[in-house]
Order: sequence, then structure tokens, then C-alpha cells
Amino acid sequence: PAKLATVVGDPGQLEQVLMNLCLNARDAVAGRGEVTVRADCTELSASDLQGFEWARPGPFARIRVIDDGPGIPPEHAARLFEPFFTTKAASEGSGLGLAIVWSIVQQHGGTVEVSSACESGTCVVVQIPLAAAASRPERPSWTPRAVEGQGRLLLAEDDGFVRKFMQRTLEGAGYELRVAPDGEE
Repeated sequence: PAKLATVVGDPGQLEQVLMNLCLNARDAVAGRGEVTVRADCTELSASDLQGFEWARPGPFARIRVIDDGPGIPPEHAARLFEPFFTTKAASEGSGLGLAIVWSIVQQHGGTVEVSSACESGTCVVVQIPLAAAASRPERPSWTPRAVEGQGRLLLAEDDGFVRKFMQRTLEGAGYELRVAPDGEE
């Protein structure tokens, strides 16, 4: 945009949103297509935000990640944001990328929408409230709670980075873990 937009949010989480979307787009084009990232600002009304009850009308920063890959089959569209849903081989992805995107954007009071057609590519639109809109006194209807657990869990995850992250998180929440790099071990 001609004027820089400011949002209120966790920079690491917002970077993760952009990274996950760009990696998905890169994988979709498989080195044979183009990925485009566009940013601008927009004003969203209550009717624009139907289905996003946590978001409030006002000015938003909008980021679009567009690829000219094969598109998303209609039978997969409804499941895109489900944790662990993936069409990739087990060694290529965990199926958490878009679920994480959805969660982070929701926590920031924003929206995520996907449009895609087979053989016509995909466009993912993320909209995050601008700082002035995000700093309104309105509060979300939910309050995040720290997770506290007890008991023993088996954590089987083939991706070392994800495994270590989950191990630290679960142990920090009080769980006793047995950790394995796969289901067989």
C-alpha cells in the first residue's frame, strides 16, 4: 500500500501466518508456477464479516497469497483448516499449517478466506484489523486459559522441529511424555 499499515499483534505469529501460506503456495506450484503476495488496506462492514463472529467492522490490513498451481479440489475445500488434514505424503507435511494460520488470525481478530478452482490456482486472503481498530475497548467473548495437564501421553511425530515444540509445550503444561519419532517406535 502507498501508506504503511500498522496492526497490533505478535510479530512471530504473524510471520508464521505469512510463511505457512507462502510455503503452501510454493508447494502448489511445484517450481513450475508463480506465487504472488499482495498487500493493501480495506474497510470491512458487519456484512463482510458474517461467519467471523470474533471480528469487528472497521479498517483491516489485507494480505493475499496467490498461486497459479492446480487449485484445490472442491472435496478438500471444507477441510482446509482442520488440524492434521493434508493431501501431502506423511514425509512432506503435518497438516497443521492452515489450522495454525486460522487460529493465529482468529486470535488477532482477523479473517481468512480461500478461493480456488481446479487448474486455476488459489488465492488465500488474510485480513487483520489495523491498530486503530484493534485497540478498541471491545473484548472477545472468550478468554484464553493456560493449559494444565496431568497424566502420561505418547507423542509420536516424525518432524523433529514439531516434535520438540510439542514436547516442550506438553511438558510445560504438566504432562509426562514418552516421545517417539514415529508410530512404530
